[in-house]
Amino acid sequence: MFLNNLKNFLAKNSVKKLLSDTKHIYSDGYIKKVGLIVDETEGLQKQNILDLLVKHNIDAKNITVLRFKKSINTTEKLSTDLFYYNDIDWFGNFKKASVTNFIAQPFDMLINYFENEKTPLMHVALQSKAKFKVGFSSVDHRLNQIIIRSNPANYTIFVTELFKYLKILNKI
Repeated sequence: MFLNNLKNFLAKNSVKKLLSDTKHIYSDGYIKKVGLIVDETEGLQKQNILDLLVKHNIDAKNITVLRFKKSINTTEKLSTDLFYYNDIDWFGNFKKASVTNFIAQPFDMLINYFENEKTPLMHVALQSKAKFKVGFSSVDHRLNQIIIRSNPANYTIFVTELFKYLKILNKI
């Protein structure tokens, strides 16, 4: 228990440092390759969001998903697009290759589909090489370039608002 709290404290300090050093990469290009981080501990399902993105002309082959759950489920233990608290070490580095590969991909847009500031989710979003980041207003404003005020359970409103702003910014 004590060691878990210490590990979480050190990881949170690492997130604070990353937030203070955040430099946004701006791009004028169109959105083609999309990364999606989903917090499934809050009951959110990736498929609903994926369907809406495809409906808005984002090719399903160009969408990469990374899901987060708080604890390990034995039936999903081998899933490559899923990571847990245990997959982050004391210094905020990820042990799982699929997470480090996700971070290294140069997405045109990263959708941070999580409402609560959980350390592993923040780490992935901050370390990502994405050119454009989108998320909820309840998360630290330094994380995203577009902030949408919406309830995460209402996928349709989030995606509709997102594409309205992307059209204004001439990204689609």
